[in-house]
Amino acid sequence: MTASDDDEIYVTWQKPNLQPEPEPSNFTPKQIKDRYTEVKEELDRDGIQEQLEIAFESLLANSEVDNINKCVCTSLGSFTSEKYEEEDKQPNRPMYQLAAFEIMKRSLEKHLKKKIGIVKVQDPEMNSLDIAFVRSLGYEVIEHPQALKEMARDVFVFTPGALFIHVRELFHVYDLLPAVYVGVDLVEWIESKKNFSRPSEDYSAEQNASLKEFWPDNKKEHDEWIVPYIGLTTSQKLLIMNDKYLLPTVVAYVAKTKW
Repeated sequence: MTASDDDEIYVTWQKPNLQPEPEPSNFTPKQIKDRYTEVKEELDRDGIQEQLEIAFESLLANSEVDNINKCVCTSLGSFTSEKYEEEDKQPNRPMYQLAAFEIMKRSLEKHLKKKIGIVKVQDPEMNSLDIAFVRSLGYEVIEHPQALKEMARDVFVFTPGALFIHVRELFHVYDLLPAVYVGVDLVEWIESKKNFSRPSEDYSAEQNASLKEFWPDNKKEHDEWIVPYIGLTTSQKLLIMNDKYLLPTVVAYVAKTKW
């Protein structure tokens, strides 16, 4: 089963005001690729690539994942934006995340004994330089909210920068739950949600607008399949790149039964 245009999808995947990051005047496509090559060489040199491979392959070895035909990669950000250097003194954060994705993709291909030919990347922050860079890797760039319609059981979803409220959208249909998901900690989401009240006339309009981020006003709960999904998968926190490389603390979930 795959999502179709007829599926009812509640879109809160990205804030509506997100726009492509300004293109830096001092960047050329070659410089972007050279920087990415340096990032991958650094991860290899520092032993991070090997550690990540071992952790992810160990998780896959104890799973029943046997059929992945597509990768969907979201929430990486802009590969050319200067804001990451301003925020955390690390201009290459999106590139580290992309490199981590490619390491895990290769591990998954090794596990499956086949190549995964379809990779789709979505982030509204990407500018034309970013898009050209992603396409140069052989990946397809899709526009928000297309990623929601790419969900299926035979998909590897990599979304390290997404918030709880964004990831919730991935779990809107049980039959579309991905066999491999790397992103925000779903158990932490379930626990944290207990602290959020539902919108009420007792709150101000501003408070209710904020609460609706966690409790969308629709006919079904986006979270209704998250708890079953946790039970159907085996998981592991990936802390390997958490400090120096500023990859967020993400959790990898893989199906532990036939998907």
